[in-house]
Amino acid sequence: MSKKRLQWQLRRGLLELELLLNNFWQQRADELSDSELLAFSQLLALEDDRLWHLLHTNINQNTIDNVAITEKDTIIQQLKNTYHQKGEPA
Repeated sequence: MSKKRLQWQLRRGLLELELLLNNFWQQRADELSDSELLAFSQLLALEDDRLWHLLHTNINQNTIDNVAITEKDTIIQQLKNTYHQKGEPA
């Protein structure tokens, strides 16, 4: 998947999630491996509420289908770090 297509998928109905994803993308996009980009793409395929819940709770990570565990965990942790570095989006 191309980076431009992923960047387009950052647009969300939930503003707070969109801000978080855009901050993460600006900080990390150039550092992500191909497998991490794939995992990020699969996370972006989730509905907003489900992705927001995933980023704010410690739910069982195995409940997300078709996302490689190591890459997914890496991306989730980086997203959480971005969230905590910038503070909660207004």
